[in-house]
Amino acid sequence: MTRRRLRRAGSLARRSGSVVLLAAVLGLATAAPAAAHPYLLSSDPASGAILTTAPGQIDIGYTEGLDRSYCTVVLIAPDGHRISTHQASADAPTELSVVPDSSLAEQGTYAVNWTAVGDDGHTVIGSFSFSIGHPSANSAVQSGSSDVTGSASSPRGAQRLLRTVLPFASVVLVALLLLGGVLAATGRRASRVRWGALAVVFAVEIALAALVLSSGGLSAFGSSATGRRLIAELILTALVLPVVIDGGRLAAGQRPCGWRRWLAALSSLGLLVVLADSGHAASQPSSRRDLVLAVYSVHLLAVSVWIGALLAVILRMRSGGGEAPTMSTADPKRSLRPLVAVSLVAVLGTGIATTDWGLRTLGDVPGTLYGKLAVALLILFVVMVWLGIVGSSMMPAATGERSRLPRLSAALMGAEAVVAAAALLVAGILGQVSQPLDEPYASQAYATSTGVPLAVTAVGADSLDVATLAPGIVGRNTLVVEVGQADEDDFLSPAPGVRSVTATLSCGGCGEPDQQVALHSTGGGAEWTADVSLSEAASWLVTAAVTRSGERPGTARFAERVSPAELPHQIVVGVPTSLSGPTGETCRDEILGLQVALEDLNSQAANHGDLIRVVAVDLHDGVPAAMARLQSLGARLIALPCGTASEVQGATAAARDAGLPVVAGAASIPQDRAGVWSTQPSWRAEGAAIGTQALRQLATSVTVLVGDTVVDRTELAGLRSALAGRQVALHMTGFPSKPLPFVSALQRHNADVVALLGDRHEAAPVVHAFSAVSQINGWVPSHGILASAQLMSTDFIDAAGTITRLGGIEFASDINPFDPVSQYYAQRLRALAPGVRPSFDGLHGYQAGLAIAQALRDGGGRPSSSSLISLLGSRFAKFTVGSYRLGWNQTGGTSTSLAFFRSTYVNPMAMPSDTPGGASALAHEGTFLDSGGFEQVAPFRITS
Repeated sequence: MTRRRLRRAGSLARRSGSVVLLAAVLGLATAAPAAAHPYLLSSDPASGAILTTAPGQIDIGYTEGLDRSYCTVVLIAPDGHRISTHQASADAPTELSVVPDSSLAEQGTYAVNWTAVGDDGHTVIGSFSFSIGHPSANSAVQSGSSDVTGSASSPRGAQRLLRTVLPFASVVLVALLLLGGVLAATGRRASRVRWGALAVVFAVEIALAALVLSSGGLSAFGSSATGRRLIAELILTALVLPVVIDGGRLAAGQRPCGWRRWLAALSSLGLLVVLADSGHAASQPSSRRDLVLAVYSVHLLAVSVWIGALLAVILRMRSGGGEAPTMSTADPKRSLRPLVAVSLVAVLGTGIATTDWGLRTLGDVPGTLYGKLAVALLILFVVMVWLGIVGSSMMPAATGERSRLPRLSAALMGAEAVVAAAALLVAGILGQVSQPLDEPYASQAYATSTGVPLAVTAVGADSLDVATLAPGIVGRNTLVVEVGQADEDDFLSPAPGVRSVTATLSCGGCGEPDQQVALHSTGGGAEWTADVSLSEAASWLVTAAVTRSGERPGTARFAERVSPAELPHQIVVGVPTSLSGPTGETCRDEILGLQVALEDLNSQAANHGDLIRVVAVDLHDGVPAAMARLQSLGARLIALPCGTASEVQGATAAARDAGLPVVAGAASIPQDRAGVWSTQPSWRAEGAAIGTQALRQLATSVTVLVGDTVVDRTELAGLRSALAGRQVALHMTGFPSKPLPFVSALQRHNADVVALLGDRHEAAPVVHAFSAVSQINGWVPSHGILASAQLMSTDFIDAAGTITRLGGIEFASDINPFDPVSQYYAQRLRALAPGVRPSFDGLHGYQAGLAIAQALRDGGGRPSSSSLISLLGSRFAKFTVGSYRLGWNQTGGTSTSLAFFRSTYVNPMAMPSDTPGGASALAHEGTFLDSGGFEQVAPFRITS
């Protein structure tokens, strides 16, 4: 080799070395399809649940599709005996439903031991527990999140060996098939190697088929994904036979004929696709599963081309018999260099994509078996590339038909082949080891710990009681028990005659002594509150004893989950709230809406698997204490501050001082304050819209009842601006202390239009008076009653009397009751918090959650508070969800569209009840926001 050629070879090595190394780092983790695993995502009964009656069925949801033929569930009763189960039909490919083979008659704690086999054939085992009646000791119950979500189960030795060898042999076989034309020059050696690879693939497939047959029977080949995949592999391998049985053409040094080349290409691509399908593609979201499958297939194709080129060189070198290795003018290493370069680029591109999908950070890899194997594979890869570059640079230029190849170069090429074989074997082993990020994402593993624990139960025929534990983390908590009486529409109102509420908190199996607390009435409503200190992250049983006048004490039991203050990869959304004050139910509904939106984000692992955690701290200890606790937990954003006007404004000011953005819901806060983005409409724009609606009603006079808050005064300013210069008489007054005489006076003067600009507490007595007068003589204002969006409340509409049932009030609303987004929210709330009715307050919380979720996505998953401020101020100028609109800017903003609706029956937000009631019950209670619940009297219009 001349000095010039040596310099050129060295330059080539230097230029390509960095690219090759980068491709190795990004692509090695997916050199063979990595193992996806089905981990537990949710269950019904939930882990740690305390039930009053035995469940007839157990439903378990997993992070990927299941091969149900191999999935099993066994229950361990409190006395230790085993209860087998049989499978029932499930709603989704990721769900497993089983029915116990014998009744669960014994009270106490049951362990649920499950084995799940994913679409890719990989197995995960796990356990969780639930209790009937009360918790009890059960030696089969374990603690820790990994026991609940599951841990990867290593396949048996023979199965592990077969699954390791199959990817290796398949890649080699595909390499020999795809580069058959180049390998023809090596004659009999290539033919023998190809036959050997085919034999190994066939043998491994048959052995795996025997394992499937022995464990699942013949039917498993059709009912299980593993069986179907093996059938596909056997068929594709059989299609290779006509290519290999070529009449001795390859052994004679002849290229394959045309149809054999096409058959080789098609069967090779099929084998690679099936191999790719056994990896992470099966566990990806359905929206990108096809894309992931294509990327994995391209990655394997590039690896096959690379291996094929190496085999061509090695076999060419060995074709010289006992003489020193030689090379012909058609040097395969040099002629295949462009193809190898393309394959390197493909490995690089697909490696970047698969790394982005499968890895959070490189910091998650060290210390795990997967990480150690990946490092070993990286080292082998670097050594292989170095040997190839050095060996190639030592090859002499071809000056004749044949020229001697230096023995050192031949040795380096042989060493490269050995290292490549070792790398392929390690990649095969790596494909059977769980990735560190293949275990359930933090957002999935801790899906039940993402917000404020809430439980609902019924005591007697007419009561519906709700227990809330805030913030639901280890340490000091506020226990709120809402003792309510369900009306005919299943709405909760304060139960009469409640004299006292006490509670006993028990931690099943954690060794902590029971706590007994006396709750005190707060807010003048249904809420009873106490502070408790909970030292263990576990499921706590809350037994509330309710004493009523003239009745025997009743008992309600709630299961509340307490989580650690720190959870892996958590992003805290802080909520300073007044769950125990007069706004308790409103605040709770807003938080539930926020949790529903973020629970969807968590369960989809859409935020890179980071856990978006809602932490709500009660404001009863004061705003500074609540905000200090949220900051100590690392809150990056304050959402839905809720309570009295002074509490909300104090929390907002504290958030601004701390540099935290605020996303507000229905709270009374200054909307012009920088750093506050509201999901409510602009109050001034809303007042103007009410004035415009009065003009559309052809009103000649408007009587305006105005409350005492800044919201009411700002709405009034907008209404006056809309009526300015119009021939409409404007009469303004406060809400009267004696509403019935006031409404009677309006009747005597035949009031034209009445506008209500106040909150629910201010407006309720007047609306009741309108209902009473309407019932007596049928009178309503001639052009109706217009109400602020503050009154668009399910509880308010339910309690307002006949005036709302008859459609006598037109409510301004930025939420469309007919919108599919609203209906979806109701369905999700029903699934996550059975017994809690959806409300417009909840919908505002849900809309806030959707905006926060989008901001987190736009910020790359883990944006800082300052980044969130920038995102909220720049990305939501025209944010649209269904008919809902946001118009946020750099300093703040509000929703930007309003319409007017009339309610036409008592409970427009209620879902159909589970109790039989026929058509009359459905008509009375109504489906969620169905067409019978509201009548839209004006279209949505942009307000600002």
